[in-house]
Amino acid sequence: MSSPSSNSLSGSITPRTATSPVHTNSVLQPETHTNLNGYTLGDDLPSTATAEPANGTAAAPTHNQPIARVGKSMTPARRALLTSTVIGRLSRYGAIDDAIEPLEEQQDQTMKWHLVRAGLEVLLLFILCALVLGGTLFLALPRISPDDQHLFKFPRSFDDLQGLNILLKKLKAEHNARIFVCWIATYLFVQAFCIPGSMYLSILAGALWGLAITAPLICFCVACGSLLCYALSAAFGPALLALPTWRQRIESFAAKVQAQRENLVSYLIILRISPLPHWLINLIAPHVRIRVGTFFVSTFIGSVPLAIIHATIGGGLEQMTSPDDFHLLSWKNLGLMLVVVAAALVPVLVRKLSPAAQEAAVAAAAPAEVAAATERTALVKPSASLLNGTDTAETLARA
Repeated sequence: MSSPSSNSLSGSITPRTATSPVHTNSVLQPETHTNLNGYTLGDDLPSTATAEPANGTAAAPTHNQPIARVGKSMTPARRALLTSTVIGRLSRYGAIDDAIEPLEEQQDQTMKWHLVRAGLEVLLLFILCALVLGGTLFLALPRISPDDQHLFKFPRSFDDLQGLNILLKKLKAEHNARIFVCWIATYLFVQAFCIPGSMYLSILAGALWGLAITAPLICFCVACGSLLCYALSAAFGPALLALPTWRQRIESFAAKVQAQRENLVSYLIILRISPLPHWLINLIAPHVRIRVGTFFVSTFIGSVPLAIIHATIGGGLEQMTSPDDFHLLSWKNLGLMLVVVAAALVPVLVRKLSPAAQEAAVAAAAPAEVAAATERTALVKPSASLLNGTDTAETLARA
C-alpha cells in the first residue's frame, strides 16, 4: 500500500509510518508531539505537495495541494486553535486513540498562555495610552484653582457631571481650544478601551458647545474611537478564540453578517441603534470580515440619533436636578431613531424591488444551495477511508 498523502490538515498533520526514516533534506520535518493512528501532529505545515518516500524517489503530487509555508505565517494562537479543531474532528469520527489526552492538555495550556499574553499586552498598551492621555491633559488644560480642583474628575454620576460642567464653562471662556482638544482625547480613550461613561461626555459636550457643533463631533469621535477598538481587537482578539463562549459569539455573528452581506451597511446601522452593546460590535467586527470603510461609515451614521439626543440633553443640563430629567425614552427620541432606521432600510427595499437584483439573487441561489448541501454532506457523512483510519489527513482536509 502506498504511503498516505501528506496534505495539510488545519493544525498540520503529516503522515509518518513506524518504518519510514526521517530524511534530513526533506521539508517535512515538523516538531512531533504524539501519534494519531499513524499520523504525527506537528507545529508546521509542509511546503511541498507530497512526502518523500523511504527509497528516495519522489511521489506523484496529488490534486489537493497544500498551501506552502502556511504554518510559518500563522500566529501561535491560531495554530493552537486549528490544532484543537483537528483533534475534535478526529475524535468525532473515532480516528483517534487515548494517547491524544496529553496533547489536549498541552493545547489547553498553550491557549491559556496566549490568552494571558494577549491580556498583558493589552494592559501594557492601556497603561501607555493612559500616560499619554494624562500628559495631554497636563499640558493642554489651563491651570485650575485649588478651590475648583475637587470638581475636576471623570463624570460617573449626575453630580459629577454638573460639577465638571460648571468648571469647564469657567475655563472655556478663555481656553476653548484647549478644552476642545482635551475632550476629544478623553472621548477617544474611553471609546477605544470600552470604558463606560461616554454618554456623560456626550451630554457635557452638548452643554459646552451646543447641538450644531456637538452632534457631528460626537459621531466623528464615536466612529474614530470604535475604529481604534476595532484595530485593538484585530491585533489581540484572536486569543479570545480560545474561549468557547467568545468563539460561539463570533460564529453566530459571522453567520448573521454573511446572511446580510449585500445589505451590510444598513444592517450595521440598525445594530448601532439597537440595545446591543456597541463595544461587542467593535470587538467582533474585525473577525467576521467587516471592512474598515464599511465599519466606519455604519458607525458614524448609526451614532446620529444618540448624538442628537445627548447633545439636546446637554443644552438643558443646567436646569436639570436629577438623571430623571434626561427623558431618554421619550416619544420624540423614539421617533428620531425610527426615522434613521427607515432611512437605513431604503437601500434594502430598493435592492429588493429592483428586477435586476431579483434575477441576480435567483441566479446565485442555486449554486449556493448546492455548495451548502455538499458541505453538510461532507461534514455529516465522512468517507469510508476516514472511518477505516486510512488516508485520514487527505479526507479531513477535503472536508
